Amino acid sequence: VHVVRAWRNIAIHQIRFRRRAHFVMHKFRQDRMLRALQTWRVNAVTLSRAERMQVEHDELEAMAGMLAQVNEEKNRREGELVNVQAKSVELETKMRTMEEALTEAYNNLRNQQSKVKELAEENENSRSLAERDRVVAEKKVAMLHEDLVTMHNVLLQVDQATQREALAGVDQLEQ
Repeated sequence: VHVVRAWRNIAIHQIRFRRRAHFVMHKFRQDRMLRALQTWRVNAVTLSRAERMQVEHDELEAMAGMLAQVNEEKNRREGELVNVQAKSVELETKMRTMEEALTEAYNNLRNQQSKVKELAEENENSRSLAERDRVVAEKKVAMLHEDLVTMHNVLLQVDQATQREALAGVDQLEQ
């Protein structure tokens, strides 16, 4: 029994040792990676001053180039904005003149419509006057025609009477 326990204890200690060894190796690897990273940082910091100045100069040149492009784009857009504003003012002016022309045309149309109404009323009045004059003229013509017929009948009667008298006078002369 004691031997089994001893072997078991040895196996447990071996397992624990292996685990600790794995943990220590993991920690060692982490430490080694951290040291490498720190040395890289130290190396980056210890770059020569001239190299850092050159890198900064290159970065500044790149920024200046980008700034110049941004300024060009800004100027181009400002020019476009000025053109758009000028066109907007021009269109507003055209729109105002068109509004004024439309208002004037509308007022002219209303005036013409009122004139047309007045002319239609005058035409209607003159038509009714003409109709009344025509009726009056027809009545006068009818009266004149009746007078003419009457005068014609009277003349016929006078003519017949004259002819009778003339025939009577001729008869008397013959006798």
